[in-house]
Amino acid sequence: MNPSTSDMDDLSAAFAQQNLHKLPTSVIMGMTQDEREHALESIHGVLDIPDEIPEFVEAKLVEMDEMLAKLDPSQREAFDEAVRRNPTYVKEFRLPFLRADSFDVAKAVQRMTGHFKARLALFESADVLGRDITLSDVLAWNEDVPLIESGALQLLKHPDSAGRSILLICAGKFPYVPYHFPSPVSRTLGKSLSIVERRS
Repeated sequence: MNPSTSDMDDLSAAFAQQNLHKLPTSVIMGMTQDEREHALESIHGVLDIPDEIPEFVEAKLVEMDEMLAKLDPSQREAFDEAVRRNPTYVKEFRLPFLRADSFDVAKAVQRMTGHFKARLALFESADVLGRDITLSDVLAWNEDVPLIESGALQLLKHPDSAGRSILLICAGKFPYVPYHFPSPVSRTLGKSLSIVERRS
């Protein structure tokens, strides 16, 4: 069933209420020249990535552990649960977060604790905190199976020039489920965005 004009009008109104259409412009206009250049370099994979000398990496990992230990317990509940379940997994998982933020320890700590918090919120089970997420975990969200099978989201075989994985989003392949986010996500987004449900 194709979306009706009324459906589209309601969706536009919902997004306009939140001023989401203004967000990209407002963010860009609020950047300094250095921040804009940094963003462009990041997009094109030409960031000045530090050499991963073993001594440097180890020092950053130690600094990261120290900063994690100083966090308020309320900020690290999911992280602590992951450590309790599988300390080796979490220990080996630190380096990707440092790499993601060019070894800025404070940003890496924020990203890592946020990652585990989001993982727990999305899957609503602490079981996924101490291991990699598998396809079977995602397939439990029955609503998402058509999206996975559509080929709308594809991980490309080769990384970009900075070694980062590339996720290709083919908007034209998205299965038609009008304005409905996958249930675990909608519970989070629904608080800030009026979701227009499908009309039969």
